[in-house]
Amino acid sequence: MASRVENAQAGVARRDDGNSPSTVDPVPSFIETQFPVSRLSKESYKERSAKNSQTLTGLGKWWGRKPLILVRAIIIGLLLPASQDPRKDRDVFLALLTMDDEGLWRRKDKSIPLKEVRRRLTTAECLEWFAGDSNSSRPRLKAGMRRIDRARLQRLVFERMSYGEKLKFCKRPEHLDGPTPEAWKRINKHLGTNANSMATLVQELGMRQFGRAPHVGDAFCGGGSVPFEAARIGCEAYGSDLNPVAALLTWGALNVVGGGEDVAKEARKAQAEAFEAVDRQVTEWRIEHNVAGWRADAFLYCAEAVCPECGWQIPLAPSWVVGRKPQTIARLVPEPLNRSFSIEIQCDVGKTDMEGARSAGTVRNSRLECPNCKPKLSTPISAIRGDKKGAGGRGFGLRRWENVDLTPQSDDVFQERLYCVRWRLPALDALLAAEQEVSPSPLPHWTNLNHAISVLAEFLEEDERREITALRARDWKAENRAEQEARGKLAALRNARRSRSEVKAASRVWSDASDLIAQRTERVRSLARQLPTTLYRSVNESDLKRESTALDLLRQRFIEWQAQGYIPSRSIVPGAKTDELIRTRGWTHWHHLFMPRQLLLLGTFLMAASGRPRRQVDAIATILGLSRCVDYNSKLCRWHTREIGDKSEQTFSNQALNTLYSACPKIPILLNDNAKAR
Repeated sequence: MASRVENAQAGVARRDDGNSPSTVDPVPSFIETQFPVSRLSKESYKERSAKNSQTLTGLGKWWGRKPLILVRAIIIGLLLPASQDPRKDRDVFLALLTMDDEGLWRRKDKSIPLKEVRRRLTTAECLEWFAGDSNSSRPRLKAGMRRIDRARLQRLVFERMSYGEKLKFCKRPEHLDGPTPEAWKRINKHLGTNANSMATLVQELGMRQFGRAPHVGDAFCGGGSVPFEAARIGCEAYGSDLNPVAALLTWGALNVVGGGEDVAKEARKAQAEAFEAVDRQVTEWRIEHNVAGWRADAFLYCAEAVCPECGWQIPLAPSWVVGRKPQTIARLVPEPLNRSFSIEIQCDVGKTDMEGARSAGTVRNSRLECPNCKPKLSTPISAIRGDKKGAGGRGFGLRRWENVDLTPQSDDVFQERLYCVRWRLPALDALLAAEQEVSPSPLPHWTNLNHAISVLAEFLEEDERREITALRARDWKAENRAEQEARGKLAALRNARRSRSEVKAASRVWSDASDLIAQRTERVRSLARQLPTTLYRSVNESDLKRESTALDLLRQRFIEWQAQGYIPSRSIVPGAKTDELIRTRGWTHWHHLFMPRQLLLLGTFLMAASGRPRRQVDAIATILGLSRCVDYNSKLCRWHTREIGDKSEQTFSNQALNTLYSACPKIPILLNDNAKAR
């Protein structure tokens, strides 16, 4: 029987004319005979574990996005013909995906730690490579070892690892251009092709089987992995989906990510312009800055409900730990006259207080645990909502919100309360430099520099505050000017070849002036480093006034913005998941999932983006940037306290639309790097 590869090369697996099919059996593809599932599973896991550093995830969230390496492997596996040498077929397939031994070594971008290296060597090899006084806990290579020898040792150990272990030290296949020229020679020899890139190989294999480039279509393309990867390796790609978000993500994958660095650069520019326009507007509104020039970094909200036993208004949260790293908690302080609680934010508390705050949550297992009732009483949240269950099915007890509702009405079961603000503090060195007029002010024009510096100085010791006073009393511009003049005079003397004594004297003057500035700069930076960069603070009257201002600004624009599509206007259609929103909060429209502040910012962003004439690719990139902002700014964003730093989680960190008793929307303007094009 003639070689199946030769038959494929002769084009016998396609129609020879426009009507009659070939009489020769089609050649089976590689994927029909074998497939390296274990390696591809490990590669897919590595890619998906990369989270936001994946190629397409920066465009927007999509559940079930297929790993690009898996898509590539399937397409190549379908195009490659199977020969009578399965081992050679497999070697060629792995080489094309840089998943062979040589490809893995080329992908290695991290050094194997010396402890791991030593653990995998024999006793004799340890004596050969490591210094005599080193040990397994503190390994040290022999002195004078050349770089080429270190690389040889790394490869020796690398080749002894399993495939999964090797991947820990490798970048993904898509980060390489493909096989090396030497590998292409072996590939072409086996396949009878003349390719030097993945695209040219795909073109050749497509011509053999179909008489044209391969067409790859995905009727339900979702996040766009299949058409994107198909287009990237040289196929004609097609994608469709009933979901318009999926269509937008796929278009962005093909035209923004797939458009090259120049397109990505323009997209980032368009996004930056929209962000900057909104930032200017928000700063002008003064809804994120306090009088000291601090800017709000995050707003923490909680729901409130009346305890049916004692009649007190109870703030609801599963825990009152606000920040683990800064040891910050919220403490409920009874106010008997109002039958409610004020909430105090306390920083730098001890371990006992942290544990107490963790266990002092007022919501446990869907039950309100009232801190005012003695002993503490527990009431099912469903009873507080007024849910009913009977022959006609479950009845929802909460009032259904109307479209015009932006906040709860005064008699609603659940109220919404801002109880903590995290502030980002301006840098002291930047403020001092601005006061001395040696650099632009980092604060809005309407803030007072003197007040901003004085507020920051309160965090320092008394002697350090005196030092700041002394630094502010100096004339920095005069000191800088003296250094520049001394440097210029020294250069002039050297160019004029003046006497050695004159040059030496001028050099001493310049050195003294330069040292004075260096000492000043270092001291200012040292003082600045002692100050916190962010602080949690209790909510005061000024914060509530800013909340009220944001609500008023939104109300002024609400009807117009809904008509223009800047904020959602659609109602929530009842369903298995969406019923949760209606049942647990009474929300009936999608904009009810956002605080007024969030709707104002997101609507302003879309208005700014829509008002700028630009290319289609820039417009869609900006909309995709907005989608990232939305993901981090809703009432479904939970506050995640962590040892490495507290953060707001995405809306879609949970696929279900579960409502929260304590939520934290993150500011989308400037501070949300996830929203920017990658």
